Amino acid sequence: MPFDHAAAFYVVYQTSYSALVRRAALQPNEWLLVHGAAGGVGLSAVQIGKALGARVIATAGTPRSSRSPANPAPTSSSTTPRRTGSSE
Repeated sequence: MPFDHAAAFYVVYQTSYSALVRRAALQPNEWLLVHGAAGGVGLSAVQIGKALGARVIATAGTPRSSRSPANPAPTSSSTTPRRTGSSE
């Protein structure tokens, strides 16, 4: 692993771990919404949440960002957001 990747690994996982375990005290079977799950901190939050036994809902801003190297294709449980209401 290149040094810059290893350095980023520590930063993003430490951020997610601190937020989920120390601050939120996430417990098994709780719901976890990760908005922006296509980025480094978001992806690590999804992984840590799943490891802790939480029920994870992940969102991404665009279809392109939801197809990151860690998630090359949408899963069967993913949905495409739709605008509700009338714009007329």
